[in-house]
Amino acid sequence: MSDQKFPNYGDKSNQYLFKKKLPLRRKSRLKLLRESLLMIIVSLLIFFINSFIPSKEKLFKSFFVNLIEIYNVLKDLLAYVSEVLIVLFLLFSWALASILIVGSLYRIYRIIRKKRKNFMYSNSSK
Repeated sequence: MSDQKFPNYGDKSNQYLFKKKLPLRRKSRLKLLRESLLMIIVSLLIFFINSFIPSKEKLFKSFFVNLIEIYNVLKDLLAYVSEVLIVLFLLFSWALASILIVGSLYRIYRIIRKKRKNFMYSNSSK
């Protein structure tokens, strides 16, 4: 009897997915200070790395021109892809039509061959 578990209707429903995983305590001042110093160090490192990039002004000025070029290249790419898809459709439809024609001719051949055999049997029985 003690192995059975009965539903507990007194429990509150879990409305939030991560409700029990949220930290309930505040962070200590030392931990907040460490995180702040880490953020400052990372931001200074990023600024330091950015300082080594040459001709930043030229890059900023050519930004919109580069976006327009990307748009033009994508437009050309879509045109080429559409042409390739049309050619693939033509090849597929040609192959399918060829298979259908061969299949229908073979079926007609079998029907004619059956009629000839039936005709030959009916003549030979007389």
